Amino acid sequence: LANASVQSTIDIYNKCGDELLPTPTRPHYTFNLRDVSKVFQGLLMVKAMHVPNAEAFTRLWYHELSRVFCDRLISKADKEWFYKAAAEQLKSRFRVMDTDPEIWTSLMWCNFLRPVESRVYEEAK
Repeated sequence: LANASVQSTIDIYNKCGDELLPTPTRPHYTFNLRDVSKVFQGLLMVKAMHVPNAEAFTRLWYHELSRVFCDRLISKADKEWFYKAAAEQLKSRFRVMDTDPEIWTSLMWCNFLRPVESRVYEEAK
């Protein structure tokens, strides 16, 4: 999974940089290596006990990827482009068969489900 997440994140970063260029209506479409590091920073926020299997890690990876890249997109067409690009990565590198955007966009990982003294970054179910 390490190779899949690294290579997929880099592929998405490269595609975003090549295809989602800044324009006067979307000047914030600038992507740099800090975006890649933010994905991995999010992955590293989770303790191993909260990611018990490969499916959970894949959901976490998609969540972090979409928070860094997709949340910046402003048009429906651009978001659909991202869903398609991420689905290609899920199929080819993570071997996920069901890449329905409705399932994957409803994922959320957060740290506000528990009281302050016992907060952990975990999947909201």
